[in-house]
Amino acid sequence: MSRELIRVEGVDRAFGPVTVLQDINIIVNEGDRIGIVGHNGAGKTTLLNTISEQKQDVGDIEFASGIRIAYLTQI
Repeated sequence: MSRELIRVEGVDRAFGPVTVLQDINIIVNEGDRIGIVGHNGAGKTTLLNTISEQKQDVGDIEFASGIRIAYLTQI
């Protein structure tokens, strides 16, 4: 069985009155390959920023011991 690296449970993120992410649940296991796909404005960058910076309004984000998150920002 592969090791669980990232767990996202019931995460919400809003900016003022606008809810961008609602009840997001994700598990990333060792060896997984993931892609984030959606139209412009769907919240892809917000999702990645929320997970990597752990700035959710509601819910839990957990990383396995020793996990370091890094990404290149959008230009």
